[in-house]
Parts: sequence; C-alpha cells; structure tokens
Amino acid sequence: KMLGSHHQPEQVDVNIHAVLQRVRQLVSAEIDNQVTFIGDYDPSIPELYADFDQLVQIFLNIVRNAVQAFEGEGTIILRTRVQRNISIEQKQHRLGINIQIEDNGPGIPPELQESMFFPLVTGRAEGTGLGLYLVQNLIQRNNGMISCVSNVGKTSFSVVFPLEI
Repeated sequence: KMLGSHHQPEQVDVNIHAVLQRVRQLVSAEIDNQVTFIGDYDPSIPELYADFDQLVQIFLNIVRNAVQAFEGEGTIILRTRVQRNISIEQKQHRLGINIQIEDNGPGIPPELQESMFFPLVTGRAEGTGLGLYLVQNLIQRNNGMISCVSNVGKTSFSVVFPLEI
C-alpha cells in the first residue's frame, strides 16, 4: 500500500495546464500566502496521453516538497515547454513535453542528490523517503522521465513525457 497503486494508468487525453492548475489550487488551499506561484505555460502544447490523477499526484508531491523546504516565503514556477528529439529509456521521440517545477528554496543537500529517487531516502526528520520514489515510479508508468538540478536558491525538477508513443 505504501508503495502506491499497482493499477495501470487510465490514460486519456490530458491538458497538462489543467493538471498544473489543479495542483496549484490544492496546494494554495493547504498553505497561507507565503508562497507565490508563477505559471509560465506554452499554450501551443497539445494534449498528453496520460493518467490525469497520476499526473496530479506527481506534481502535487514535487510542489509540496518545495513548499515544505521553504523557510518563510518562496516562489514556485510551473513551466511547460515543447521539447524536440528526446530520449526516454533508450527510445527516441520526435516530440515531447517538458514540465519544470522550479523553486527558490534552500536546495537539496548535495549528499542526497544522487539518491533522492531511491526508496527511504529523506532529508526531513518527519519524511518517509517514499515521495520522490513514488513520483519516479508514476512518471515511468506514464512513459516519462524525471531529473533534478539543485543548488541553494534554485531547485528545478524536470519531467519529460513523449507527445507520441
């Protein structure tokens, strides 16, 4: 149960911006006004064939992690871009979508950056260490991949999905 649902994704055509707006609404309802959200969306992105609920779970987890890392105020940028000629699991795709979640928090400690997607790895005393592991698992179930670059003042998670399979 702790490792998440084992059902196959219920894939439908999904507007990625509707997913990100849903995540923004959910997180905004949980916190006070200390966090500023910036939507930097590419309106030309076509719909993505994926599981809507799993996409919400993916980005909700990443955004909540960013909010929890802030010490006071912070900014989260939700950015979407079309990306050409991507490679996922040694398979080439002509066209993909890149969703970036960027924050200006304290960053991920360097000693955790290599293992942050492994189960039971956490930088917080109250953390389970399953969040990013589950995120990666759900992204892979939806034919995507995730990466992260983190420094003090700027952490950016990049999630890429093919727009054709």
